Amino acid sequence: MYMLNRLIHSLGVILGTITLVFFILFWLPGDPAEIVAGENASQETIHAIQEQLGTNRPILQQYASYLGKLLTGDLGTSFITNTPVLDRLLEQMVPTLELALLAALVALLAGIALGSLSAICHKSLLDSGIQWTALVLASMPSFWLGTLLILLFSVRLQWLPSVGNTGLSSQILPALALGLIASGTLVRLVRSSMLDTLNEPYVLTLKAKGSGLLNIYLKHALKNSLLPVVTLFGVLLGTLLSGTVVIEILFARQGLGRTVIEAVGQKDIPVIQGAVLLIASLYVLINLLVDLSYRCIDPRTQQDTQHL
Repeated sequence: MYMLNRLIHSLGVILGTITLVFFILFWLPGDPAEIVAGENASQETIHAIQEQLGTNRPILQQYASYLGKLLTGDLGTSFITNTPVLDRLLEQMVPTLELALLAALVALLAGIALGSLSAICHKSLLDSGIQWTALVLASMPSFWLGTLLILLFSVRLQWLPSVGNTGLSSQILPALALGLIASGTLVRLVRSSMLDTLNEPYVLTLKAKGSGLLNIYLKHALKNSLLPVVTLFGVLLGTLLSGTVVIEILFARQGLGRTVIEAVGQKDIPVIQGAVLLIASLYVLINLLVDLSYRCIDPRTQQDTQHL
């Protein structure tokens, strides 16, 4: 029952998102037909294109037609390339997802490792250094860190490529630019959560019984500190997806973010709407998976959700 309610709520979020985007795009200045026709096109040509694209119909009629096509899995046809929007977006989604997942892996590994180490070495010089590093990373824009990485590893050392989609080596710098910044927030959360866990009575009891510190930190303290981390990580993963827009342009990569920017400049409305729908669906799916992961990490949440 709980998951059914969450699913209905998620579908409502997706519907609200695509509705808002649809009306915003409708009221934006500029006529897509004029862009398709070109600068020197006659009014007759523009009217013919408007009739073909359906942009001359009343807004509510356009909206009803759009929702009807969505129910059949049809995201429309690009105004500019005259190709199916779904095929184009799925093709561009692959490199974007690869980059976002690799960046998420970087953020998760760095966040948990440094946050745990900072909590274990509480009030030490290492703890202070990790906290300052996390603060700098969390405050730094991704394009700035990306530029520094390009200058160091691509221009100066010439170790890694800085542009294109040419394999794993071309994904390292953009993934670091996204993942390290996201890890700054995770480090502070892991540190705070683990410090609270280390002060729990059962941890103090384990220490008094002479249990190994490594066993206490990894098997008990770290596992019980992950619930708030999972919550934040679900949000960060959605943020990483949106952050690929800037990174894909900076590193001259193909992907969904770059496609959306180009579509906005050309006012290719079906591509923009399809991209928003796809990203919103991924974000909702991520949050549903986060909810499901609660039960694996903390069985107590099963009792809480049964009453919802």
